[in-house]
Amino acid sequence: VEAGDGVYIEPNLLHSAVCLEEGELIDTFSPVREDFLTGEGPSYFGDKK
Repeated sequence: VEAGDGVYIEPNLLHSAVCLEEGELIDTFSPVREDFLTGEGPSYFGDKK
């Protein structure tokens, strides 16, 4: 992925990324990720105590 590129990832597909240099990441979700808005994080991160 290079500057200016966009990436579409199918729904419910486990994925990750590694940044090799400083940059800007913009995540968008449809429908809205309520867990991200509340700061809880996704359920697959496990139990946060």
